[in-house]
Amino acid sequence: MKYNLSQLKWIFNGSKNPGNFRSNMLNAIDNLPLTDDLAKKFLKRSDAIADDLKELLEINADNIFQLIQ
Repeated sequence: MKYNLSQLKWIFNGSKNPGNFRSNMLNAIDNLPLTDDLAKKFLKRSDAIADDLKELLEINADNIFQLIQ
């Protein structure tokens, strides 16, 4: 199943020149306090767990996290 993440965007100011931007965003995803209930609701799967949702966010990180110069 393909999920539409087109409305999920986090925009960051690139003029602040954040180091290791992508790596920092992936670490941020790992540290999100996501629950299995949220994963089930968002992924629309009764067997979904928080790690499934985190994986989806990580796969789509380049589209979700945007560094604007």
